[in-house]
Amino acid sequence: MKKINKIYKYPESIDRKLKKYNLNKDEVLKLEYNEPDFPASEKTITAVKRFIQKNNLNWYPDGRCRKLKKAIAAYTKNDFLEIAVGNGSDEILFLIAAAFVKQKDKVVIPAPNYEMFEIDSRFLGADIKKVFCEDDLSFDYEKLKNDIDDDTCAVYISNPNSPIGNYFSKKQITSLLKKYPDTIFVIDEAYFEYSDITVSDKVKDFRNLIVVRTFSKAFSIASLRLGYSISCKNNIKRIEKAKSLIPESVNQIAQIAGKAALKDIEYMKKNTESVKRSRDYLTKKLRKVGLKIFSSKGNFFLVKFSTNDKALYVKESLEKQGVFVRDRTYKPKLAGCLRIGVPLFEKADNLFEKIKRTLK
Repeated sequence: MKKINKIYKYPESIDRKLKKYNLNKDEVLKLEYNEPDFPASEKTITAVKRFIQKNNLNWYPDGRCRKLKKAIAAYTKNDFLEIAVGNGSDEILFLIAAAFVKQKDKVVIPAPNYEMFEIDSRFLGADIKKVFCEDDLSFDYEKLKNDIDDDTCAVYISNPNSPIGNYFSKKQITSLLKKYPDTIFVIDEAYFEYSDITVSDKVKDFRNLIVVRTFSKAFSIASLRLGYSISCKNNIKRIEKAKSLIPESVNQIAQIAGKAALKDIEYMKKNTESVKRSRDYLTKKLRKVGLKIFSSKGNFFLVKFSTNDKALYVKESLEKQGVFVRDRTYKPKLAGCLRIGVPLFEKADNLFEKIKRTLK
């Protein structure tokens, strides 16, 4: 039997953090995992309550997620058969790897990037080729293009990139799709609702394109774990075949919540617009006090300090004030860096003042 080493470090629980710093949940800014700083919509909560009140928790969920798929297809303007649903985008990413990546296959990943791309590929025995960003954290598109070849099985791109926040243009991704028609391109659009950058409209044109999205970042149901992929019908069939090993992984409450959330797009857009405004406002203000802030198209930004020690001091100082941020200092190319999620605009000044306080 293949030995499986521990490859994912589970984060410290919020309850442990609150106890550590003697904080109340209502007074913290939980910004370390890019969870939205706003609750699920009332329509979502009402739909979930209604289901629970029917007392049908003893029944298995719809393993095919039919109603939810139709709602997603309407939202993305794709065909029902171009959608696969999973227990969070993490499950979708693993199913894609299971469906398309074999042992010793070459997988290319711009780095730094979302960790699960590498974890899934290594678990399946793939050979990983990382294409690192430049020292200024920009990505050299030509370098990436040249590191892909006809033997490349898959390329994983988070767009916008996490943790940096920059992105490849639609034109650049389309060019890669054309140049390497036998390579699968997995484009993780987890932050689409904050960036408005997508290639989901290209799945009919390119059989080698798979787009992945989540309900965690903009629809505020991260705890229910719900994600989906958009691709051509044949690719979706392969993903669904892999999913048949865990056929009912998306629970019924998650399906109902996702469908209800898609009925309240106005609520989602109101909040994502507030976060985008907050992101740009904080970027400008923090730069004025001398911080190195990288421009971002997500609901977060990356800040670089002079040393790792300085960054970790700021992180601890913020935690004592009830602001939780993500340490990225140990990642290649990210020395001195913290990733900070962005709250609603009404909380931007509060966050700014707390960050500023750590600089004294």
